[in-house]
Amino acid sequence: MTTQNIKTLFTCKTPYNADSVEWCPIAPYQNYFVCGTYQQVKDVCNESEPGNKRKGSITLFKVTKEKLEEKFHIETSGILDMKWCTVTLEDNIVLGAANADGEICVFYLIDERLKTETKISLKKGNEDVLILSLDWSKNAHYDMICASDSKGNVILLKFTNGNLQILNEWNAHTLEAWITCFHSFNPQIIYSGGDDAKLNVWDMRSGNPDRVAGSKKHLSGVTVLNCHPCLEHCLASGSYDETIFLWDTRKWKEPQEQITAGGGLWRLKWSPKNDSRYLLAACIYGGFEIVKGLEDYSRVARYLEHESLAYGADWCHIGESEYSTVDQYLIATCSFYDQKLCVSLWDENINIVDDYS
Repeated sequence: MTTQNIKTLFTCKTPYNADSVEWCPIAPYQNYFVCGTYQQVKDVCNESEPGNKRKGSITLFKVTKEKLEEKFHIETSGILDMKWCTVTLEDNIVLGAANADGEICVFYLIDERLKTETKISLKKGNEDVLILSLDWSKNAHYDMICASDSKGNVILLKFTNGNLQILNEWNAHTLEAWITCFHSFNPQIIYSGGDDAKLNVWDMRSGNPDRVAGSKKHLSGVTVLNCHPCLEHCLASGSYDETIFLWDTRKWKEPQEQITAGGGLWRLKWSPKNDSRYLLAACIYGGFEIVKGLEDYSRVARYLEHESLAYGADWCHIGESEYSTVDQYLIATCSFYDQKLCVSLWDENINIVDDYS
């Protein structure tokens, strides 16, 4: 097989195991992204302590035509997920991060630096809990966050006046709740996926979570959910079972389409331009793939520059510019044990991949 339609521009080694990458969606910082890391460090003096210490970091990078430049670095607890709010809040560009200490942390991007604004612990007492994912509302109520944790819980929060407030919390899954996200057009609808192989749909209009629909079509843990940014009733789900399902959220009996990926899924991202017709997939053991999430539902590219678990992937939000043309896409990817970060350029018109052997 070949990957000549994805050209590696820059690579670098991350300080710890890399698992999350997110491009800033807001001008003038759309050529900036963050990379999060997570690494478990055993306490040799207390090896019986559950989990031991989980350290991590967030690094802010700037991409120009000439180089990949580190602009800011902060040591943190282990990072499991990060998301930028898609609009400014009180004139601030805002990043949320989920960490291994059971916390949601919020940062402001100011003058090429990440300023810690606030954080909130979601664990009870001394319990060992990881916050596994988070998402910002994308349609009205932009200050709302949903998060999921290793105990199977989903938490709804509000970020206002520089503080985080818990609005609701419920047990959504019997095992780890790997992923949660808002409906792109209705912030009262929240989706969650868990290691119990369930995809659940929650309606918050009554003030309390009401499970109104869902599916057990995936054969193992549901690890990723992402609503289409333009199509109101389109949701992508992915699982350890190496399958991407595309759902019409009005019909839960069967998925609308099914795509087999080259490894268990960890992240799925809709492309930010050209009608968001592509999905960038982090396939854990299978590298990174780009698939057509609309139209013919085919795989069009595969990226095998990484040599370890493929966890973090995202598209740059810049349209036609010095970085890419209308048919070119700037992407960032990161992998775990080899601690590798790559920035690449994909041209959808060159050397389409059709051999996955």
